[in-house]
Amino acid sequence: MKPWTENQLNQLLQQVIDEATALGIPVSRQISPSLHINNRTRARFGGCRKAKGFLHSTYQIEISKVLLDAEEKVIKEILTHEALHTCPGCMNHGDSWKAHCRRMEQAYGYRLKRTSTYEKLGIEDQRKAKTYRYVVECSHCGQRIYRQRKSPLTDSTNLYRCRCGGKLTCATLTERK
Repeated sequence: MKPWTENQLNQLLQQVIDEATALGIPVSRQISPSLHINNRTRARFGGCRKAKGFLHSTYQIEISKVLLDAEEKVIKEILTHEALHTCPGCMNHGDSWKAHCRRMEQAYGYRLKRTSTYEKLGIEDQRKAKTYRYVVECSHCGQRIYRQRKSPLTDSTNLYRCRCGGKLTCATLTERK
């Protein structure tokens, strides 16, 4: 599969906006039609930023460069997740945002979550795990957090919980060749 072009990604963004609008979901009309490709982030797959303007707020949707080789459905799920944040009262993952997600899931078969992993999205993990010495993993959702150094998180996982509420465990990674 060829990497997605910026023009193709912008078309997918418009498609998800149109899908939400067709369901009566109040996505903002002030979403920038040109999404931003983030070349730095490896752990966050998308983002929605609100910029206050003189007359109104605008929203900028971004996706991580790691998604450029992903399947269309994966990209549309990430874009849908972010576009729904532009609805009134939905800049967080509260009840309104979740209700809009359920409607999109039922209508279009999306799997919209607060967080996801490379494995769940079906894409290759592009982080260089061999440079990390520790991996903290959630026993409930499988989310992985990589660390290069010891920290309170790696030493005392019993004091922390994953965002989903699951218990965390820490393992030391062996050097891969």
